[in-house]
Amino acid sequence: MIYFVFTELLIIIKNSMLNINDNKFEDKGQKPIFNNGKAGVARNCTGKITKRGADDPENSPKYKLYWTDENGAEVNKGLFELNEKSSDGAKQYFVKEMKHIMSQCEQNWDRVEWDENNLNEMLDYVMKKCKDAFAENKWGVGVSFGTVDRPDRFLKVNGFWEYRNEKNISDAQPLTLSKKSQIQPIEPTEPKVNNDGDWDVESKTTDKNSDDMPF
Repeated sequence: MIYFVFTELLIIIKNSMLNINDNKFEDKGQKPIFNNGKAGVARNCTGKITKRGADDPENSPKYKLYWTDENGAEVNKGLFELNEKSSDGAKQYFVKEMKHIMSQCEQNWDRVEWDENNLNEMLDYVMKKCKDAFAENKWGVGVSFGTVDRPDRFLKVNGFWEYRNEKNISDAQPLTLSKKSQIQPIEPTEPKVNNDGDWDVESKTTDKNSDDMPF
């Protein structure tokens, strides 16, 4: 009995030990920040589309659009599925965004009518049609600290455009941010205690409106 307890104790001690030489404790260095951390348009970016994996949380985006700038820094935009609570404005935003992606990837629609109650089918359709072209294109990607109505501390994708020929990269045809772009980051919001006694941070709704389109 004493031997058994002693063995169990050794196992517990062994399992609680850590090795400071493990890779997870190594300093990976500071990663580059997209567009040098400034609001504006990064030109000549590469892109890729990824799909939510089996190990990813269910509430994460079903797809993500990734762009890498010339310094190797990355930014991404999540594409979420609609649900029964999605507003008419959110649905309009969703469809406009799908049409924009298809247009920028120069893909043709094989169908034009969709079930309004099953628009998520459109998301799968667009991602499948555009995956290869998205990776082959060069992109101009606008980033800002949210909008003046929904400011943010971090850079968010404000718009994205494909370069169909070399002259589009020049300043003769500049790409611009949307009119409501927030150019400077906001200060962190002070947390407060809610009625349940938990710490909370105030934030505005993230429900999309069809007039918020950056493209």
